[in-house]
Amino acid sequence: MSAPDLRVGDEVRVFDQNGRRMGQPDAGWPGTVTKIGRLLVTIEYRGKSAQFRLDTQVVNDGYGHRYFKTLQQAARHQRLGRALYTLHEHQIRLAVGHRLTLEQIEALADVARKF
Repeated sequence: MSAPDLRVGDEVRVFDQNGRRMGQPDAGWPGTVTKIGRLLVTIEYRGKSAQFRLDTQVVNDGYGHRYFKTLQQAARHQRLGRALYTLHEHQIRLAVGHRLTLEQIEALADVARKF
């Protein structure tokens, strides 16, 4: 994953692997970039501040359960989730390691909806 193009003041979304148990909204917690360094970005969310690695977008701690996405990344992720859910409802499974683009998966989901 390449480092996202971020600026101080940009809005992002913060996610946690255990987010559902923590009351995390489906779209993630809103956060704001407050500082950008060479390797780390500081994001303020839920009334606290955390540092995330720029290269992986994962929180800079020993666990790595939290990560952030830009608004564009979060929107693409939601689109993918909706399309995969539609395929799942129609009992269509994609092979692990498939090379389909988001747009191809959405087109396949549209075809599945029509049946």
